[in-house]
Amino acid sequence: MRIRRKNLTVDQSKLDRVKDLLGCKTETEAIDQALSLVLLREELVEGVERIAGTGGVTNVFANDVEP
Repeated sequence: MRIRRKNLTVDQSKLDRVKDLLGCKTETEAIDQALSLVLLREELVEGVERIAGTGGVTNVFANDVEP
């Protein structure tokens, strides 16, 4: 892990909301967790793309009807 000090201009209302949503004590922690969530999303998308079309996934909602 490489930690570097950064000087950023950010939307304070977004940062406050993210901090509250993630239950973070500091703005730095909120930014770090938000970045981790974006990276996790990338990993999940890549994983789904790898298994798509392999026959290993069954669509259980194919005949589902919306209420």
